[in-house]
Amino acid sequence: MSTTSAPQSVDPKTGMWAWLAYELRFQRTSRGESLADAACHVPTSRKTVQNWEAARHKPSEEACRKLDEAWETGGLLERIYFYATTAHNPDWFVEYLRYEAHASLIRIHEVSWIPGLLQTEEYARAVLTAGRSTQVDEQVAARLGRQQILTSDDPPHVSVLIDENALLRLKARPFAQGQLSKLLEAADHPNTIIRVVPLSSGLHVGLNGPFEILTTASGDIAYTDAAIGGRLVTEASGVRTCAIAFDHIGADALTRAATKTLLHTLLESS
Repeated sequence: MSTTSAPQSVDPKTGMWAWLAYELRFQRTSRGESLADAACHVPTSRKTVQNWEAARHKPSEEACRKLDEAWETGGLLERIYFYATTAHNPDWFVEYLRYEAHASLIRIHEVSWIPGLLQTEEYARAVLTAGRSTQVDEQVAARLGRQQILTSDDPPHVSVLIDENALLRLKARPFAQGQLSKLLEAADHPNTIIRVVPLSSGLHVGLNGPFEILTTASGDIAYTDAAIGGRLVTEASGVRTCAIAFDHIGADALTRAATKTLLHTLLESS
């Protein structure tokens, strides 16, 4: 059988997902199977298997289980999958940016900060400085560069839930007016929905922390933030948990109109 495919370029030492991609190709080629042969075990397409092996896309847990059974690996692929979905990936942000750049829908929930896609240069600089970044200039430039997707020819739909605490932190800050004006400008964009979760809503699931859900052509992924690094969530159950949380938080949020009224009030008093 033919085993022709793109040359192996994935370094298994760079992360768990890279190891899984490497192992998929190793297990397939060591058995003399082609991409099409491997695809039949799942079943899926030859191109999909090729994307898994190149680490461009991620296989599902079910796909790993079926390949384990077909190749009699003793559950190796499923175990790697488990640790890939639960471990911290040191290159998570690079991978996240690839998803963000091609997302058709971006759902963001933020507790303490204005989301990066909606930050002004002054606010971003203040946030990064407060976070003790050692590369403020580079990170500010990168953050502002990411915002270009919002004004592209085919911008994503963006739905944002911001806790009122993030807005109250702007009070009496020199960058407050500029940041509030930017939020109001974004709120008027037809592809963007901004809603504030008021303090009066009390305790809610969103206080567990910020997260995002990105919808791309290859499916949905989520990202959860943490003090020492974020984590991409690709398994369906985890993404669904985030989506349900987003709906619950949104149920307690102000309407779009009420949010604009609040932003105007804060702008006038800043």
